[in-house]
Amino acid sequence: MAARVTAAEVKEIIDVDASITDDYITDSFIAVATEMVDSVCISSILSDALLKRIEQWLAAHFIAVRDVRSAEEEHAGVYQYKVDLGLDVTMYGQQAKLLDISGALAALDKQSDTGQQVRAKIQAFGR
Repeated sequence: MAARVTAAEVKEIIDVDASITDDYITDSFIAVATEMVDSVCISSILSDALLKRIEQWLAAHFIAVRDVRSAEEEHAGVYQYKVDLGLDVTMYGQQAKLLDISGALAALDKQSDTGQQVRAKIQAFGR
């Protein structure tokens, strides 16, 4: 599926280094956020508008994880990291999990924390 958000929309919620181009944001961070939303979050209870917001916050999470700064370089409150794994590392990942009212991102995060394998299930109905 095509991306739901643009680089400009992602930059509304996260400050990015001026050297990071919109194309790089789209190709690297939005692309993986789109794939994750399409693979994990598609649910009848999530509206298109909510899927877009989840994708926006996931893209910001991936930018924040990539752009780790030292304590001296970091502006107060820019990324708000904590020592953790998965989506809980940044406030952006935490927000994406909160927005996903289906619980799919939280379940995926829990599986990765516990080392469980993610299993796909395919069912066929009819002949």
